[in-house]
Amino acid sequence: MFNIFSTSEEESNDGKRYTINLLEEILDRSNMNRAYIRVKGNKGKHGIDRMTVDELQTFLEENGDQIRKDIMEGTYSPKPVRRVEIPKPDG
Repeated sequence: MFNIFSTSEEESNDGKRYTINLLEEILDRSNMNRAYIRVKGNKGKHGIDRMTVDELQTFLEENGDQIRKDIMEGTYSPKPVRRVEIPKPDG
């Protein structure tokens, strides 16, 4: 079974390296910064919380470390996602 909470173990498969610490890579500050820059560059819109991309930057500067810590510890509890039904012609 794949454990996303493993520390930096690496395995090789057919000459390719796979890192087991996926969650750590996702939450890496440089990866998060690249994601933010892409959202901003694509003129990303607000989320369910109505926080704009510009507000998000300030929020993450103040709360990002705690959010990452909570996710790594498994104590982060995100808000529910809003569900929207999209009518389709075929039902």
